[in-house]
Amino acid sequence: MATADTIHPVSSLSNLRRSLSLKKPLKRSVSTPEKCLALEPRRNKIAIVFPFEKGDLRCPRDVQTVYKRFAKDIFGEKATMSYHYCPLRNTTNLPDVKKIDGVIISGSHESVDSPAYPDGLERLIDFVLTVKHFSVPCVGICFGYQLIAKSLGGSVSSLENAHLGIEKIESPGVIHDGEKKIEVSNQSTFGVYVAHSDGVTKLPSDAHPILKSPQGHHLLSYFSPTMIGCQGHPEYSDKKPRRRLSELSGMLTSDSKNEIPLANETEPNHHFLKQYIAFQLKNPFSKPPSTTKQI
Repeated sequence: MATADTIHPVSSLSNLRRSLSLKKPLKRSVSTPEKCLALEPRRNKIAIVFPFEKGDLRCPRDVQTVYKRFAKDIFGEKATMSYHYCPLRNTTNLPDVKKIDGVIISGSHESVDSPAYPDGLERLIDFVLTVKHFSVPCVGICFGYQLIAKSLGGSVSSLENAHLGIEKIESPGVIHDGEKKIEVSNQSTFGVYVAHSDGVTKLPSDAHPILKSPQGHHLLSYFSPTMIGCQGHPEYSDKKPRRRLSELSGMLTSDSKNEIPLANETEPNHHFLKQYIAFQLKNPFSKPPSTTKQI
C-alpha cells in the first residue's frame, strides 16, 4: 500500500514528457497585439463576401464552388475560404478584417446606384474602407467592383440597357509600371462574361483604368496596390456559355436585357484577367500601371 512518503515512478514516456515540460521556463509573453500577430504564421485565409441571401434562387447554384476555385487561382492553392452572405438588408455577417488575409466581394442582384437598403450599403462601404485602410488584398467582381468604386469616391450609374453576354474586349498588350510588367497573349481580343445593369461611369481620383467596355463604362480598374475591380465575371471559366449566361441573368437589377451576341471568336477567355489580378495582388505595382500594345 502506498504511503504519503512513497515516490511514484513515471510509468510511461508520455508521463515523463509531461513531467519534464512542467520544469521548462515559461516563455515571456508579448506585450502588444501587433507583436503577437507578427509571430503568427501566415494563414492565407480568404473571406468571400456574397451580397445576397444564401440560397437565393436568382444566383448560380454552384456559386461557392466557383468562387472557391477562383480564390485559389488568385491567392494560391493553400488558400482556405470562409463564406459570408451579406444582403443589404442584413450585413451582420461581414468578416473581421483583422482576421483575414484577403477578400473577394462577389456580384449581386443588389444595386449600388439605387439600393433598396441604403443603411446596408453604407455598412458595406465602411467595410471596403476598412479593408483598404489595413491593406488587405481585395478583389471586387461586378457588384463588388461597383461597391469599391463608389466607396472610394467614384460614380455608379444605371445603364440604358442591361448587358448580358460575352463581351468582346480589345487586348491591352502589356501592363506595366515602368519596372515590372505582365504580358498578355498575342491575341487581339478576348471574351468576358458580363451580366450587369449598372456600370462604373467615373473612377475615384486615385484609381486607374486598365480596360473599358466597348459601351464606354469601366471594366477592369486598379484602385490601389492591394485593391482591384472587374465589372465582368472572370470567376466563371467554363465552356457552356449559354447555360452560364442563363444563370447569371438572375443577377441583373433590370428586366431589360440588351444581349451581346455570342460568337465563336469570342468564347470566354478569362485567363488574362485572372493572371493580372493574381499578379497585382502578389507583386503589387509600385504605381498605377499603364498599357501598351507592344508585346
